[in-house]
Amino acid sequence: MADSRIPRDVHEAIHRMVLDFATKTMSGPERLAQITGGAPGTIYNKANPNETGHHKPTVSDLIAWTNATGNPVAAQSFCLAVGGAFVALPDVDGHSDAALLDLVLIHQKELGDFAAALGEALAKGRITRGDWPRLSKEGLEAVSAMMVLMSRIEGMVG
Repeated sequence: MADSRIPRDVHEAIHRMVLDFATKTMSGPERLAQITGGAPGTIYNKANPNETGHHKPTVSDLIAWTNATGNPVAAQSFCLAVGGAFVALPDVDGHSDAALLDLVLIHQKELGDFAAALGEALAKGRITRGDWPRLSKEGLEAVSAMMVLMSRIEGMVG
């Protein structure tokens, strides 16, 4: 089961991302336009999920707006739409090699938390809808920890 806070429609997610940023900054699309170099009216039109004309956001818009707003909801929605999951990776460049061990241990802890949740669910004889939120949370945390670890290892490649 996907996170119900993530719109299944990517255009709706883009709309939400732009509106949330406009509300947070109390600026409408003007501040986003200043940051990304776009025109406020164009951003407004592109972010409108009901727009039927040629004003649709490009991949470049999506990247720029996500980075400017710090809100990954459109990327999350896109991943959901194609049957995937979005995993945000922290900046791990410049961390010591000793920190790699910490990342391995964090991954193992998260994997253990997932295994415990699964074991508890299976001990009842079947996995219920009530078990799913915890299983989903623990599973995503384990996957995220693994992706952070892989990102750090990739950063070590000489």
